Amino acid sequence: MGDIVKVAILCFGPDSHFYRVFFDAIGIPDDKFAHFIVTFLLVCRMNQNLTKLWKDDDINTRKYLAPKIFNRILKKITPLSSTPDKQQIIASRLRSL
Repeated sequence: MGDIVKVAILCFGPDSHFYRVFFDAIGIPDDKFAHFIVTFLLVCRMNQNLTKLWKDDDINTRKYLAPKIFNRILKKITPLSSTPDKQQIIASRLRSL
């Protein structure tokens, strides 16, 4: 196993604190979470929404989440930041990492 894979597992794997915060909040399985994070990083890096990237024949998106699944997860995450109470809970969990 390569070093980058080891780092990714430590940061985003089922035993990582970062993953546990997401699992506790939205119940996403670890394999789907890792897939989501990789897709999220692609979207950030390319500075485009996933639907546009998915439709672009010059970009190989086969290994990333489909836009429908990606957006479904985003919709589960978005309400977590909608109220100050929820923001404080998530912030305290992340600070304890």
